[in-house]
Amino acid sequence: PMPGCQAYPAYVAWLALYGSDADFAAAFVVNLAAWGAACGRMSAALKAKYGLSAEAVAFFDAFAEPAPEFEADSLRVIQDGLDRGVDPAAVARAARLIQAYELMYWDTMYEVSLP
Repeated sequence: PMPGCQAYPAYVAWLALYGSDADFAAAFVVNLAAWGAACGRMSAALKAKYGLSAEAVAFFDAFAEPAPEFEADSLRVIQDGLDRGVDPAAVARAARLIQAYELMYWDTMYEVSLP
């Protein structure tokens, strides 16, 4: 295993165990939007550059667009958490860290792909 690739799933597990519902919602409302955009670009590139079929890139297409209600539902969970006294800094930190750990994942994948 590559440590840089293990940080993201480890953080998701940590959030699930120790984070608030608002922390988790904030992390994923930010992260899934970024992930979805990357999936959309990956699908288009694989079809254009390698001629892959829609069936071959179905995984990427499935994540390219989030569920329409996901953002609104997540924002309600975040607001409810804040209204209950969840620390706003912890909510922001969860969103920032999940993005940083995903970047670490992709940077690691890039580094190990170099000749």
